[in-house]
Amino acid sequence: MAQGPVTQRLRGRVQGCITGLAWAPHAAQLGIASAEGELILVDFQAGVDWPLRDANDADSRGFDAMGFSSCGNWLAAAGEGGVVSLWRLDGDLPQRMSVPPVGGWIDQLAWQPGGALLAVARGAEIWIWNRDDQAWLPPLRSPGSAVMALSWSPLGDQLAAGTGQGVCIWALPLASAQVAGPLQLETGSAVLQLVWGVDPPWLVAGLIDRRVVLWRICSDPCSASVTYWERFMPLIWRGYPAGSRDYWSLRRRPRSCGPAQKTTSSPGTPCCSPGIRIGSRHWLLAQLRCRS
Repeated sequence: MAQGPVTQRLRGRVQGCITGLAWAPHAAQLGIASAEGELILVDFQAGVDWPLRDANDADSRGFDAMGFSSCGNWLAAAGEGGVVSLWRLDGDLPQRMSVPPVGGWIDQLAWQPGGALLAVARGAEIWIWNRDDQAWLPPLRSPGSAVMALSWSPLGDQLAAGTGQGVCIWALPLASAQVAGPLQLETGSAVLQLVWGVDPPWLVAGLIDRRVVLWRICSDPCSASVTYWERFMPLIWRGYPAGSRDYWSLRRRPRSCGPAQKTTSSPGTPCCSPGIRIGSRHWLLAQLRCRS
């Protein structure tokens, strides 16, 4: 068997299925969460793994979401019973922080980039923990259906939630956002994934019906103080026969435009890397499976 670039292998076992994996942003640390309530921090540099939570703990609850803060000093996991397990990692030993449970079932969480806020989704409600004040903020409510995806904007000043009906976006400060309500972007299908981009801010939603919908925030040319969300034509991901490479080209969209253009390249043509590339005039999305 041909040997790959892997020079070391580490193996371990947990009692429940693994529901969360995350690398710390600035350290050789890996977080692992399971459906049985296990939470493990593997520190490769120190050569130890910390069993932060065990399935046999008296108050153990299953985890469905986990993530490190952008600074890497905090690790959070949440799930059954609305319990949030929060750990501070900037000391010699991981330190557990007390967070009151919100009840219900949490299956999404997202840290504010560069900030102190941790957002978790419980049904149609979004609860936000302020780690500096050690308190929950009044919950945000998504209109109509449960939250299936959570994502902060790169600057941490907007929070987007994907639901069964579309995308809701709240802007900070949250007190004003609760009064005004969220901006709602329709998708026509349930949103399972949300990803923000930068320069200028734009948002991508992956839908349950295999479509990918893109928006970007634009300035009104008549007034620099007015912004609006411009929607691009939705794309549909489909499987294609082996031996072909299919690309969807998405050009800058006026108020009305035709469908996205599909072009096919023959085998041997250099293949674009999967994902989204931003150019000066167009967006290019490549099929995830490309034959070399």
